[in-house]
Amino acid sequence: YAQAYLASHEGDDPVAHAVTVNAYLGSDGVRPFVDAGAATGRGVFVLVKTSNPSSGELQDKKLASGRTVCEEMAALVREWNEPLGETGYGSVGAVVGATYPQHLQELRGQLPGSILLLPGYGAQGAGAADVIPAFDAQGQGALVSASRSLTFPWAKEGGPPANWEERILSAVSAMHEELARVLR
Repeated sequence: YAQAYLASHEGDDPVAHAVTVNAYLGSDGVRPFVDAGAATGRGVFVLVKTSNPSSGELQDKKLASGRTVCEEMAALVREWNEPLGETGYGSVGAVVGATYPQHLQELRGQLPGSILLLPGYGAQGAGAADVIPAFDAQGQGALVSASRSLTFPWAKEGGPPANWEERILSAVSAMHEELARVLR
């Protein structure tokens, strides 16, 4: 999969700019993606603390080390993310749910050189104020992800309205404005 998505084939650009991987297999399940991405300037996002409500069943469990599973995963991400580029960021990022702002702050501190991908904005309940801790001091280092709230902004009202395209553009604009307001 790493070669299919992140490697260059016969001079063509790789299929993806970045992929999300589940590191439950350990290093040998992640390293091929890290290596293929590094060779082509592409990236990997590793699941660390996901946005779904039951994520804590495993990700918040304390280990013998005293750290949680998500903190252990963050330590692996930091290791896989070396070396860092000129920007201070490397090619291995972390998926950290925007629905858990307390984890965002902790994990930003643990992963200063990783871009954080933040699912959970919008339909899952996270808002602009929740994602502030994920950004570095320069307002960088995080990508806010929203899907349902942008793709189907009328979901609570029933089926798509006649002006569905306008509604989507309006939802995107509202998200952009809300984020810009809190990140100033």
